Amino acid sequence: MNLKKITCLSLFLFILISASSRITAKNIGNIKAIYGFSSEDEPYIGKNVKDVAKKLKNLGINAVFCDYRDKEFVDALHEQGIKVFVEVAVFAGSSYWKSNPETIPINSAGDKISQIKWYAGLCPTQKWLRDKKLKHIEFLVNNYNVDGIWLDFTRYPCHWEVPEPKIEETCFCDTCLSGFQRDAKIEIPQHLKTVKNKAGWILKNHKDLWIKWKCENITSFVSDAKKTIDKTKPGVILGIFSVPWKTTDYNNAIEEIICQDYKSLDKFVDLFSPMVYHKLCNKPSKWIYEFTNYASDITKKDIVPIIHTQNITDKDFKDMLNYLNKSKSSGFIIFKSDYLNKENSLNILKKYSE
Repeated sequence: MNLKKITCLSLFLFILISASSRITAKNIGNIKAIYGFSSEDEPYIGKNVKDVAKKLKNLGINAVFCDYRDKEFVDALHEQGIKVFVEVAVFAGSSYWKSNPETIPINSAGDKISQIKWYAGLCPTQKWLRDKKLKHIEFLVNNYNVDGIWLDFTRYPCHWEVPEPKIEETCFCDTCLSGFQRDAKIEIPQHLKTVKNKAGWILKNHKDLWIKWKCENITSFVSDAKKTIDKTKPGVILGIFSVPWKTTDYNNAIEEIICQDYKSLDKFVDLFSPMVYHKLCNKPSKWIYEFTNYASDITKKDIVPIIHTQNITDKDFKDMLNYLNKSKSSGFIIFKSDYLNKENSLNILKKYSE
């Protein structure tokens, strides 16, 4: 075989492999997943893992977020055609506040933000932290037989899943202030000594640049995560648990505060999973339908919302699944609670998964 034929064959194989990895991600089908599933929960406890996998398939479930380290269970799931997904928490974790206080975001008043209940957001510009999370993703894909990685807490801090979220500008730590000046090619006046004054100057004079820079910090991490996955094991899906806010909500806080720019993220994300926790946010069930369609329209990507089943009734569950079925969603993820351990809820799930 001459050099020209070898070169053409190599190019063909490269295109074929690249195309197949894209096809794998796009043609996964209609996802019906459970987040937080354990074979040790009722009504599965004590059963053989193969029987558990068969039970899930019988319910219409085709993907689970579970203990990916349990090889026997993962193999049993794969035998039934059920995919295994993993969530990676990125910019959140109170343990980092204790071990690495530089991760505590600074607000526009120059103060460290406060932990709100369980939530402790992290500064997204700490390079060592970003590198650590990317290495963790690479480790997961390299060492475990997983089909998808879902990024969580990939945003600037905000405890959003409440009726009235606390909206505050962050982060104005030394790393962020230096990085913004370097990347935006501006210089904060030297006579401004306090963080509060520096933050005020930025928000007054360069707010658009500041928002763009922060959004790019989030998008660039997602881009790096996608590159890491594709380099390590092409075909593994990259999903993201996104905040369910429109640009008209809270004065465009989705971009200005959270810094998740859906239109930029869609270049790297295979599937968006907006966290449409309507009960926590004091929204009607129809909001699930409305936001799912909104996300689909602005991203042109598959939308697989995650719904929350804590403290709901059978009617609530039926309404949630009804609205999802009517929407432009490509399936659903159920954030599991004890509700999903009951026989009646499983019967409802089976009906809507057929």
